[in-house]
Amino acid sequence: MSAGSNQISQSWRYFLIEVTFAKNYKAPYVIQSMVPAPNNPILDGLLPSLLMVKLASLIDEALSEYIGQRGLIMPKTYRADFNGKINFLRDGGYLKNATKLHQLRGLRNELAHEFSGKATWKELDKAIDTADDELQHLEFVGARPKFDMHSERVPIEPADPKYLMSFNYSVMLKSDGRKAAEFTWSQHIHRDDG
Repeated sequence: MSAGSNQISQSWRYFLIEVTFAKNYKAPYVIQSMVPAPNNPILDGLLPSLLMVKLASLIDEALSEYIGQRGLIMPKTYRADFNGKINFLRDGGYLKNATKLHQLRGLRNELAHEFSGKATWKELDKAIDTADDELQHLEFVGARPKFDMHSERVPIEPADPKYLMSFNYSVMLKSDGRKAAEFTWSQHIHRDDG
């Protein structure tokens, strides 16, 4: 695996971590309030679309990297954009499923260029499956990592006498039993000294 391949692999892993945290955006509210949090229609409307645009950029970058690694030269009959790269690699027999990549590109274009464009979590999941299949086929990544989410609230001794109580919070992703990513924060409840 070349340095570029490693960069694509790392970007892919980081993207999957971001998606997992985004899909579980309610975790901080649940551990703070200890009750189930409702879905947030604003986040459910925005996050899949933003992540879809990011996903398309990652795949576009991977196709550029693949072309460069293989020393392939795109004839001028192909534009040097995402569409042209897909067509060039499709025509050369390098891609597993160019049709699905074009669908991903089309949805990205709709999201980026049409004000009313919007993606759903289901569409994002489908696009991630397409991207994962293609990245594995192009040998940029291995099997997709699976992430388990863990969250906790731990009471701690207040660091300042003005605090009545203090808590440390953690929302963590683990993969194969090892920490993959973590968000932490603290909460301090002030005394009412009237």
